[in-house]
Amino acid sequence: ELFDTLLKWIKPAKREIFEETGLVVKELKLRGLLTFPSFNDDEDWYGYLYVVEKFSGELIDSPEGELKWIDDNKLFDLEMWNGDEIFMRWMLEKNMFSAKFVYDAEENLVDYSVSFYE
Repeated sequence: ELFDTLLKWIKPAKREIFEETGLVVKELKLRGLLTFPSFNDDEDWYGYLYVVEKFSGELIDSPEGELKWIDDNKLFDLEMWNGDEIFMRWMLEKNMFSAKFVYDAEENLVDYSVSFYE
């Protein structure tokens, strides 16, 4: 069932990437699964993290904000949630992972756990 869930998100993910960036995804690989228990009013949030390894096209002017390429070594200079910085480092690796991030009501990261897969 989990595999089917992950597969069903590939086509919508490719569509969203095209609509928001103008890029046509040729190869999309699942890299991580995230859970955020009780993140918003006791509602659990889930994230499916994919890596685009092959694409075509050029970045467009997007209603989502300014798009630009960022060197990997400058990625962590950007403003992001504490948990994002943690899992973004895992995204740069080749292994798949699943992780749980727990935030308090003030949006402070209080705990996290991760499992890596080969």
